[in-house]
Amino acid sequence: MKNILNYAFVLISMMTIASCDRYEDLKVSQPDFDVYTLSDTYNVGDTIRFILEGKADVITFYSGEVGDLQLSFASQVRFGSQENQLRVMASSDFKGNYTEAGINTATWHDITDRFLLGINTTLRPSGTASITDLVIEGHPLYIAFRYVGEASATATQRNWWVNHFKVDVALPGSVSNVALHTSVDWKFVNFAGNATGAGWGWSADGPGGRLLFDPAGSTTYAEGWAIADPIDTDALQPGGVPIKAVIDRQQKEYHYVFNQSGTYNTRFEAVNVTALEEKKATRTISITIEP
Repeated sequence: MKNILNYAFVLISMMTIASCDRYEDLKVSQPDFDVYTLSDTYNVGDTIRFILEGKADVITFYSGEVGDLQLSFASQVRFGSQENQLRVMASSDFKGNYTEAGINTATWHDITDRFLLGINTTLRPSGTASITDLVIEGHPLYIAFRYVGEASATATQRNWWVNHFKVDVALPGSVSNVALHTSVDWKFVNFAGNATGAGWGWSADGPGGRLLFDPAGSTTYAEGWAIADPIDTDALQPGGVPIKAVIDRQQKEYHYVFNQSGTYNTRFEAVNVTALEEKKATRTISITIEP
């Protein structure tokens, strides 16, 4: 019996040691990694040599470039005679409360003058305009079409159609779409004081369908908002470029070219990883690109 107990003790001890050895094998050390350049100032189009030192399992590069948020659409107008009824609005503090009160408590910026609006029954492209200046970090951006019809028995209210709504992020060498007219879940807020039937809706006619404000022959004040899905402004930050995977050999250099002037806070993230844990080291270099 004593021999059996001794054997069991030895076996358990061996299993414990083996388990500890396996755990030690899965422990991660902090990446021994650094990066530098030969200068902190370059010209547009120069090839920048980032010199990499040390070792890491995975290395990812972030250029520090920020995308340009761009909006475009098309519109047309019919009937009536009132002017300046359609406005393009933007907000970074709207809370998604799709009511008159929710709209009125938010801060909205009128950006209509950045676009061309329809002048007759021909669908008129708005042109593409940057809306990056409206972005507040950490806040989604809401874009809306606001219709205001004034009370009048002589200057009649007009019907407006909006189509081809599109929001893109333009980065050097690439453009990616973040909102498209046909996939947006439009929210309509037609004010309670509107005449019966006056307000925004979705019209199935036209290419892919379109937004329509129908004043329903109103001679009293009418207001309505068509609000697009919030734009995730994190889309302005491009994803990192993987420059080394676990199975890759360690690189000595990484090359990159900036095509626009400015100051960029480039970042390298070096990670050592196992099935149990990971440890990360981040190195940042500020690069000034001159014209």
